[in-house]
Amino acid sequence: MLTVMEMLSHPAFSEFRLITKRVGLNNRIRNAGILDWESGEALDDAFAPGEFVVTTLAPYRDEPEIAELVVEALIEKNISALAIKDGYFSNVPEHISKLAEKHSIPIFMFSEASTADVIH
Repeated sequence: MLTVMEMLSHPAFSEFRLITKRVGLNNRIRNAGILDWESGEALDDAFAPGEFVVTTLAPYRDEPEIAELVVEALIEKNISALAIKDGYFSNVPEHISKLAEKHSIPIFMFSEASTADVIH
């Protein structure tokens, strides 16, 4: 299985910016998924531990408090890493960073790469 650190060595991830401390980079990636709109029970069914999740958080652009709850739920699911394409959000609140660091889950921001390329 690929680790987060190994994934980052691929050119498609060259512009990824780590916004948490350097934790979880040895997490194994079991699968990849795109967060489009899921929340609540749909979020529980859509993502599994060890999943590398990519999102824009676009559905929550007008509800940052909901976006925070969704990110917190992903962290609690023990995903391997989270990559957020900036546009609607350019950072995460400090309490989210601290929660991710506590669970050893790196959070990245990226701009130019397409989510399809990242998932591939």
